[in-house]
Amino acid sequence: MTADADQFRQSMDDALDTLRELRANRPSAEELVRIRGEATAADGLIAVVASPGGRVESITVAPQVLRNALKRAGLVDKKGRPTAPPKDEA
Repeated sequence: MTADADQFRQSMDDALDTLRELRANRPSAEELVRIRGEATAADGLIAVVASPGGRVESITVAPQVLRNALKRAGLVDKKGRPTAPPKDEA
């Protein structure tokens, strides 16, 4: 066997061992109900909470995220007040 084939076989064996271990230590249905995932982005200004099955429980967006997006889009004046969107030029 070549080194590539040996390396591939070893990688597959390692992956199968990992899968067997995961199956053996699988949480119960009751434990899965309690599992929640939480993540943040933009230095904590956006937060998401998910429950089993990938269902999103909540999304929290800090007001400054929206204000910054409006500023970048040119939809607020220098004082932070909303302005009319630019008209499309045809």
